[in-house]
Amino acid sequence: MAKRKARPASKAAAPALKKRKLNVSNEKVVPVAVKIEPIATRSASRKSAAAAGTTGVHPLLIDHILETVFEHLFWPNSKYPYVEGTYVCVEEVKKSRMVCKQWNEAATKLFRRGRSPSMFGNAAAGSNPITKTYDLGMHSFLDIMKSSSLIPVQRYVIGSNFFVKQNQRLMKDFMRICGPSATELRFYFDYGSTMNFTRRSFPDLKLPKLKSLLFNCGNYRGRNCTSQTYEIPYLVEVVLGAAERLQEFRFEFAPRDVKWQSVVVRRFAEIIPNRIPKSVKILRLDMWLNDNHLNTLADAGLELQEFQFDCHCAVGKDVIRKFFEKQSRTLKVLKILNSDPTCSISVDFPRFDQLRQMELQGANISPFSYPDTFPKLETLNLSEWKTEKTVTQLLQLSKKASSLREIFFPSRFPQASLVRKAAQCFPNIKSVHIAPSPDIAESLQEAFVYLPDIEELYVSFPFLLDNELNVDSLFSGVSELDCRRILKHRNFDNVNVRDVQKKPSITNLKKLKKLVIDDSASDIILTDFSAHFSFMKMDSLKELQTSRFRMSSKYVDLLRNKLALKLTEDDYSDYSSDDSVDSDGWNSDSSGEELEIIPFLGFGFNVFFIH
Repeated sequence: MAKRKARPASKAAAPALKKRKLNVSNEKVVPVAVKIEPIATRSASRKSAAAAGTTGVHPLLIDHILETVFEHLFWPNSKYPYVEGTYVCVEEVKKSRMVCKQWNEAATKLFRRGRSPSMFGNAAAGSNPITKTYDLGMHSFLDIMKSSSLIPVQRYVIGSNFFVKQNQRLMKDFMRICGPSATELRFYFDYGSTMNFTRRSFPDLKLPKLKSLLFNCGNYRGRNCTSQTYEIPYLVEVVLGAAERLQEFRFEFAPRDVKWQSVVVRRFAEIIPNRIPKSVKILRLDMWLNDNHLNTLADAGLELQEFQFDCHCAVGKDVIRKFFEKQSRTLKVLKILNSDPTCSISVDFPRFDQLRQMELQGANISPFSYPDTFPKLETLNLSEWKTEKTVTQLLQLSKKASSLREIFFPSRFPQASLVRKAAQCFPNIKSVHIAPSPDIAESLQEAFVYLPDIEELYVSFPFLLDNELNVDSLFSGVSELDCRRILKHRNFDNVNVRDVQKKPSITNLKKLKKLVIDDSASDIILTDFSAHFSFMKMDSLKELQTSRFRMSSKYVDLLRNKLALKLTEDDYSDYSSDDSVDSDGWNSDSSGEELEIIPFLGFGFNVFFIH
């Protein structure tokens, strides 16, 4: 039998061919073989690509490329998009989530990062408990999220108006549906909260992604939340037990009612040290503690990086030292509050190897040396220190603290002498915060003399009832009378201010880069005089935050051209380039001197000055 001819290779076995016409010089049609390779539809899975027989992936289906493109498209100016136009960008991200599964995941990551916490109820003080009803917003939200495999919201604020009996079922559904993906929870309660909690309220609750947790029991109209109204300790116990990866825990209980402090705080103090996860790095307990509470907390095995607690007379010196010794190797931020001004605890500090920031509100401090006890301390905040006698304990030192860079001076008593002592104790201070005090003028002048190398100065002025504070004179070192006289004639260019300068001025701070003036509590006089003779003469000044006060638009524009000027007014655009200083000028002076109307040169209308 004759042999059959061999069949040609199967077409299925050959690679797919596609003819493409190319124009060449001789205008002949030349067929070119091109292998067709399908594009992978899932960039994160190499196995899927291999199974599809592909070697290439579409760029807009590669996770990190897609996320980078989205970030540049929607929030090009900031990785943390709290900038103008955020709402529009969020809407665009929400639309992108509808394209496909890959885009949904990438856009959801960006949406979560840029979104502020979703709030239900009302967390603001002053809410009316009569209006507390069933939360339709929460109901609608859960109705949508219960079928979602990728919930776009991870941060939640539950206000006091939500915690009523009508929302009992909603609370259980919220924890079941949103709990597994939540990263931050803030709960606010008040005396009118009626929702009940038990240990069986949330069976099998899991909060695997929760990193930040806040419980706030606030005062409403002088009343505290009470354990008889609702069983919030059970909620604290269950949530802490379910948050195995919790990193930040804050508990705030207003310590104004001694009776409820002794009743309620005892129950919380029994729960928190036993239930708090060892993963917590930031712990803030704004409530009164006693020896037993702090001892139990010291044995909880925590390695804190930040700790804040409210000291009370019931806490012993040895107990505080024991707790501090357990955290001495890891603690970086320490805040010791003192809500009871009649109580002054005793503190004996061990050596803190990593402590960077410390805030104290009052205590009897045992003698110590900064280099030996706080070798890396950079910020010391004494703005709320309660007792003038004990604050000097922090500045009577045998060794200088070269690591300290920033200091907040107390606001309750004179600061001038403290400025001189701080300059001796902390030779490398770069940032100074001077708050309202009885001698604000003298404190500033001391800073101009004894702290010439500072780079940042934050000044808050005191509240003066029916009076004004002449800041022009403070900053320039020129008397108020000479300031008026020079400002009256507007001949700044022909004045040598050193001829009339009698006190230290801010221009002594040759290295000052940032100046912040807070006027929230006072009506102060700051005019073109300060702009010309102070701010414009400081070569190193790069940033100025202040109100416009009585500066003309001419000098506001000059300052804007020289440095980064941030005005605290809502809208600087309301001021035209032709306006001038406030028309009431200096007429608040009560000395009885005659007022004269002087033409304001170059602007075309009148300003009152003292003649």
